[in-house]
Formats: sequence, structure tokens, C-alpha cells
Amino acid sequence: MEKYSAVGRFSKLFGAGGELYANLHSSFPDAVNKEEPLFVKIDELMVPLFLSKFNRRGQKGVVLAFDDIDNQTRAEELIGLEIYLPDEKIILIEDDEADSFVGFNVVINGSIKGVIEGFIESKMNPLFSVLVDGREVLIPANEDFISGLDPESNQIYFELPEGLIELYMED
Repeated sequence: MEKYSAVGRFSKLFGAGGELYANLHSSFPDAVNKEEPLFVKIDELMVPLFLSKFNRRGQKGVVLAFDDIDNQTRAEELIGLEIYLPDEKIILIEDDEADSFVGFNVVINGSIKGVIEGFIESKMNPLFSVLVDGREVLIPANEDFISGLDPESNQIYFELPEGLIELYMED
């Protein structure tokens, strides 16, 4: 039986065509495949909702529309419900797993590439040591910054705050 975790919550209507605004939890992945459904729990059953629109509003918000929900009345039924994804679609990095990413290729903000050289363990702020253009860059080992993971090709994708990498790249 597939396990699911809550990754957001529908909070209000957005427009008149059945669109909804949702608040996202930090566990919501940055990359979304519109071919794969989001889920809601109705009468203890996981019900798939197929996306027709997904527009981010900042880091924690999104405007959504679904194929089968085309009016306000149907959309209102979802307000207050949690949004779920199967656990295998959610990237959660446990501290004891983070050092297993040493040697992974890194893509930062869609372009800058590097390699994870090490893991610095800390209760307050564990860090990946990443070699980028011959320089060590320290990246927080925080799932909020990880937008994708491909273990088959040993690749990890980060979306980092503007300016973080530049601090390390300045002479």
C-alpha cells in the first residue's frame, strides 16, 4: 500500500473558473510534473487530482487548476483540505543519509555545476561541501534547497537564494 504525506493545504478560491490558492509545506517539491496527480483525502480515500495549471506565487504559495474542477462550487469543496503526494515523490534528506551524496554531480539554480566533495555534520546547520570551478562552496543540507534528486545518474539539483554562490565565487 502506497504511503502519502501532506505537502500543502488549499486555502482559498482564486478567480471564478475553479482555480485555487494553496499554501505549500517545505516538503513540496520544487519541480512538478503536470502528468502526475496531486492527491486529497476524501472519506479516508486518496483521490487523484490532475493538474491543468500550476503557477507558483513565491516560495510557499501556488495557484492550481485541475482537469475535473471547472467551477467555484466544486473548488470550494477542497478549501481546507491537505494536498498529498506519494512519499517516493518527496525528497527528504535525513542527516544520517546526507554523506551518501558525496560524489554526486550538482546543478545549482539550473546551470552552475559542481561535485559534492564532503558533508559537514552539525546539529544547527549541516552542510554539503561542493567543489565548483575549483572553489569550495558550502551549501546547507536542507531539503528546502533541494529541488530534485536523480540517484540513478548521481545528480542532485539545488535552488539556492540569490547571491549565495556568488559569495564564494568572488575574488
